[in-house]
Amino acid sequence: MDYYSFGMGIKEREWKDSNFSYRFAFNGQERDDEVSGEGNSYTAEFWQYDSRLGRRFNLDPLMGKYPWQSAYACFNNNPQYFMDSKGLEGEEGNKEVQKHNVASGETLSGIAQKYHTSVENLAKWNDIEDVNRIDAGASLIVSDPSRPANNAAFESYPAVKPSTGWLVDTKNVDADGNVLNTPTEMTVSNGADLAIASIVNFDIANLSGGLLVAVQSDPDMTAYQVEIFNTVKSDPRYGKEAFYITGFDVREFGGKRGSGDEWFSGGENDPVLKKETWQVGANQLTWALRHATVKYWAEVSHDGTITIQYRLYDTLDLSGNEGRSGTYNTISEIGGYLYHDIGGGNKNLQTRGQWSISR
Repeated sequence: MDYYSFGMGIKEREWKDSNFSYRFAFNGQERDDEVSGEGNSYTAEFWQYDSRLGRRFNLDPLMGKYPWQSAYACFNNNPQYFMDSKGLEGEEGNKEVQKHNVASGETLSGIAQKYHTSVENLAKWNDIEDVNRIDAGASLIVSDPSRPANNAAFESYPAVKPSTGWLVDTKNVDADGNVLNTPTEMTVSNGADLAIASIVNFDIANLSGGLLVAVQSDPDMTAYQVEIFNTVKSDPRYGKEAFYITGFDVREFGGKRGSGDEWFSGGENDPVLKKETWQVGANQLTWALRHATVKYWAEVSHDGTITIQYRLYDTLDLSGNEGRSGTYNTISEIGGYLYHDIGGGNKNLQTRGQWSISR
């Protein structure tokens, strides 16, 4: 069966460029047109890649390392985001500035189309004055040069502060027992795990399981996600070219805090008689996160597919603070004293969460 019978082309509409001499194409791989026709096969050190199937010909030598993935998968099943220069496993190439070596006969519009961007962007990124003239052999920036710095900022977390817990002194040590100057981390899936991480003086608690699910489904988080999707879809580039946007906000998890300070008065300002007081108090996120910073990185493909990565962080300090509602602060002042000062909970435990969504 030739590649036309396979349904990947129409014989009467075959396109050829007699001036095309550049041998590297998709994802930086070398073309191997003798295998399955022009533009259908690419070669790397450890695989032959079929662009029509989005799969490799041979079995993945790292299959044992990734048992959940097909033995014929490459680019981590995401060629838009990952590079795979050797055919071993995907590398996050799109986080770096991509460049393209101009071949004879290429145009700026053709290059823009190949990398799912615009001529205007290419001209801006490369200080090109005449978009109708580019020199063969020139190296063009074909992805936003601000991407690496912005992505590094997105992925970073605040520095971990010294722990304050006094019950247990948890430290990282090497094989010889020498104390390492690296933060200690614990994965937590519920409020009890988080309390343990704090009491035994860990520096970082990574949210997972039910606790992370609760974060993702929290009303304030879902509202923020809707805002992000709306921002992306209102961008004039949406559905036309690939781009990214990034940002952050401080969100209130666990529900809106109740107000009023007339405890046990029986009046309208009595927190005990307010439904939200009990709802917020019973929500584990009220104590696990309070007001957490949520950063996002929205990667948008040229066809309108949106993939959002999130980074969340907060500090598990249950003490009362100025600026919070009276009811919440009253409970925090009592609970925080018991938990931190009497119980030995680390005030500087940094909670972190990571997840992504695509649609």
